[in-house]
Amino acid sequence: MKNILHLVLKKKWFDMIASGEKTVEYRKFSQYWIDRISGKKVVVFHLGYTRKIIIFELKNVIVHLKNFHQETHEDLRKPEWGFTEEDMFLLVLGKRLPAMEAVLL
Repeated sequence: MKNILHLVLKKKWFDMIASGEKTVEYRKFSQYWIDRISGKKVVVFHLGYTRKIIIFELKNVIVHLKNFHQETHEDLRKPEWGFTEEDMFLLVLGKRLPAMEAVLL
C-alpha cells in the first residue's frame, strides 16, 4: 500500500472531484509533500474524516514554481479549483478506480 496517497478534503473539493469537474488537486511545494507524494500511483480522497472515499489514478505530478516563468499547463492552474500563485504540486488525476482495483495495485 506504499503506492497510495491518502488526502482529506473539504466537501466542496470532494464533490467537485467526485463529479469530474475538478481534475487536479493542489498541494504546497514542501519537503513534507515531496516525501508523501513520491512514488505514489493512486490517490484516495476522504470526505473530511468520514468513511466516504473516492479513488483515482495519479496520472501526473507537476511542479509549479512561482518565480519560474511557466506557460505550460495553464489549463490546470485554476483559482476556482484552489490554485494559488505560489510554489505548488499539481496532482493530475487519471481515471476513477473502484475500491477493489486500488487495493490490487
